[in-house]
Amino acid sequence: HLLRARALDIAGESGAATAAAKVAERLYSQLGVPGRSAVAARIAARGAANGRRLEALEAAAIRLGRAGLRIEALGARLDALRAAIGRNDRAGAARQRRATRPGRTAGPALARAQAWLAEALWLEFVGRDIDAGRAVEAGLDVLDEHRASLGGTELRAHPSGRGTELAADGLGLCLARRAGAGVLRMSERWRAGIVLRRPTSGSGEMAELLAELRGVQARSDSPTESIDDLDSLHRRRADLEDRLRHAARRTPGAHTTTPRPRSVADLRRVLGEATLLEIVGHQGRYHAVVIPGAESGRRRTVELVDLCPDHTPVDETRDLLFALRRLARTGLSAPAAAAAKLGAEEALAALDRALVVPVADLLGTGPIVVVPPAPLHAIPWPSLPSLTGSRVSVAPSSTWWASTSRASMSRASTSGASTSRAWTSSASTREASTRGVPGRTAPGAPSGSVVLASGPRLPGASDELRALGALYPDSVTLAGDAATGERLVEALDGAGLVHIACHSRPRADHPHLSALEVADGPFTVYDFERLANAPRRVVLSACESGISAVRPGEELLGFLSALMSLGTSEILASVVPVPDLATTPFMVAFHRHLSSDGGLGFDEALRRARLQTLAESDEPADFVVATAFVAFCSARSPK
Repeated sequence: HLLRARALDIAGESGAATAAAKVAERLYSQLGVPGRSAVAARIAARGAANGRRLEALEAAAIRLGRAGLRIEALGARLDALRAAIGRNDRAGAARQRRATRPGRTAGPALARAQAWLAEALWLEFVGRDIDAGRAVEAGLDVLDEHRASLGGTELRAHPSGRGTELAADGLGLCLARRAGAGVLRMSERWRAGIVLRRPTSGSGEMAELLAELRGVQARSDSPTESIDDLDSLHRRRADLEDRLRHAARRTPGAHTTTPRPRSVADLRRVLGEATLLEIVGHQGRYHAVVIPGAESGRRRTVELVDLCPDHTPVDETRDLLFALRRLARTGLSAPAAAAAKLGAEEALAALDRALVVPVADLLGTGPIVVVPPAPLHAIPWPSLPSLTGSRVSVAPSSTWWASTSRASMSRASTSGASTSRAWTSSASTREASTRGVPGRTAPGAPSGSVVLASGPRLPGASDELRALGALYPDSVTLAGDAATGERLVEALDGAGLVHIACHSRPRADHPHLSALEVADGPFTVYDFERLANAPRRVVLSACESGISAVRPGEELLGFLSALMSLGTSEILASVVPVPDLATTPFMVAFHRHLSSDGGLGFDEALRRARLQTLAESDEPADFVVATAFVAFCSARSPK
């Protein structure tokens, strides 16, 4: 009954939630479990009539406090404060403020954050908006300090969800004042905190578990295993995944703090000719914060524009991805393919009208950095009609885009240079002798080693690597049985350019077990986090490799967040499944543009490859591939 009441309360069905909560409260009282009974009483009080809600919530808060449930008690006080504010009861609101004030300096971090939220709500209620903003920042500081003490990335994502209400309140204050710089700062204050910290590398235990998991998965995929053996392997895999999760949670934190949002002046300096387009979601509405590029001739002020009041871009994004997935299927009839392509084009046009057209006159002709909210991260932004002629890169936050430290990357590259060079030198010699390719560097190739890898059961992968090997003759190639998880970890460490062509297996339930399929099994996000030194540039030629699992607080978990937090400056990945055979020529075109001029970044190489593919073919598969890939880049990327 209690679980049902919680679920109904979250779903907004207050009447049914109240009824279930009253049953749970009575039963727990009969069992002599006062804490659970008080939790149920809080849910029941939330659905009480307006005239009785404040008093019911106060009573529930007192019961929760007596039961020692400090966080739940503060939550009830917050509910009571909102109820008092809702009926303009200043005395009632002041009572809740007094009751929560001691919690700001003592107790668990999550409780202290709730106490600061209560202070912010009170200050906003009495018209002290500036002080309310400071209270929001203080609460976020508490959560940030707590997050810094945690080791596992998934654990670090949890406080972000707890900070959602604080960040939303601060964002609402800035939006009400139409303060563009404030909206930008508050959006950045709690956005994508995971990618702003380097992940902890885990333990030797995790490496052993990952190796065993690859072996179990490889056996599970074998057609020779019996049904009984498969059942046993599936149970073993589930056990290993559970042990990995717990091992990651036991990893000690590095106690690193999140970089503060960059000032507008600093962002302008780093942007140069580029324009920043950051989209912010608040209470179901979207707003754009734009810092025009220097070439626009505009004053470099921060522009705040309201977006898509009559559109639902999340639904249109879902429609677009559905149409692209349908187009990627083999055996689709010509009429069905034409209908799916039309649907994709209409969805792209609708997203463009909702999200880009209102700010089109601010974007100029220079490069564009798009920072979308997590629900819109799967949009293939370079393919929106208003952006197809521009160099478009996507970033999880402008703080990450501007703050990925050249100095830290330089130190990382230096610290791992001897090991990486020793391995890649011997591997290059072996691969060169095997292929009969002279050991020389391709003109215009990125600095550092070039690693080309492919996974099994992908018919076009061998052709893809063979064509790219001609562009990068001195590359380290891992194909067939050589493309194992451990060799890939070793090769990726500190590499200059990495290209991986393989199947991928996204996992929404456990994003860190999302995997690229290599010779001996899954190469997971945990494996990426084992790298001591970030690969500088990474191409993931794999289905849905650019899709991230979204967690509360706009946290993204998956391949992208792992690589970004390591310090990788450019990633090319797809947001939908892509047809294998059509991907090969697209990737060859992308790398040909990339290697033709040492100064090209992923965004410009992608733009050229996309326009070339669409000009040369009108096949559905080529349309999907040209639309699906997105460049995720930082300010450290080549210009």
